[in-house]
Amino acid sequence: MSSAKLLRAIVQNTMVHPSPLPNRAAALGRFAYRQLHKRVTSRTLVFDWEGMELGVPPEGASAGAAFYFGRDDWWEMSFIEHYLRPGDLALDIGANVGVYSLYLAKQVGPTGRVLACEADATSARHLRDNVARNYQAQVDVIEAAIGEREGTVRFLGGLDCTSHISSADEGGTPVPMTTLDALVPEGRPMFVKVDVEGAEERVLMGATQLLRERPPLVWQLELLKRLDRTQNLAVMRILLAHGYRVYTYRPSTRTLLSWRASGRRGRNVLAILDPDAVRIRLHQTGQS
Repeated sequence: MSSAKLLRAIVQNTMVHPSPLPNRAAALGRFAYRQLHKRVTSRTLVFDWEGMELGVPPEGASAGAAFYFGRDDWWEMSFIEHYLRPGDLALDIGANVGVYSLYLAKQVGPTGRVLACEADATSARHLRDNVARNYQAQVDVIEAAIGEREGTVRFLGGLDCTSHISSADEGGTPVPMTTLDALVPEGRPMFVKVDVEGAEERVLMGATQLLRERPPLVWQLELLKRLDRTQNLAVMRILLAHGYRVYTYRPSTRTLLSWRASGRRGRNVLAILDPDAVRIRLHQTGQS
């Protein structure tokens, strides 16, 4: 993307981003700084983020948004902050360079566990670097695709946050693939974030035992920006068949909003199995 297109995109995002106005205004300055940094050096930009250090490679788009806005996914990360507890098990499927993985690790603490799965070799290397620089021993990095079977799959990498499992005519490189059933043989995940560029149905197809025996309380899925409505409906059918309902979140009141009733059309949805149990967590006293 050209610098002019990047600037237009950041201005548009700044106008609609739900964070406070001073943060949005400062994002423009941070955008200019990062563009200069990329032209002066090819080194990873490391900055203070949420009490941690986050490294953003020059090609990093989603991590770059974290540099600009702090919490790019504003309501989603606010939900995680209010909902997760020390000792929880959380999964980051499609972890990229680790923005969500670091944030999940912060919330579950050293007594919790985060499984961070990333199939792109370059992104996985940056992910490991970010985990190491923050001494987060509770994060396990799994360099593999997550799908409906164990084995290998062809993967089109090197595309930062748009790397994906290849279609038949795209080529790609063989990478290991595993399933959530194999990855989580015990314990119940309290939160599973899935952002796998169109392979969400395959992830759920490989979680039949997990969904039956130890269903995650909350899934966060990036579906709404996709044009493939048939694929989105297939994902929703699996989750609805297992008792999940779809929500978004209002951080200011810690309220779950029915997705259809809220009118909110962001990138992500929350599929929740037991809304009352989630609400109890959101409003427990003595928590952040």
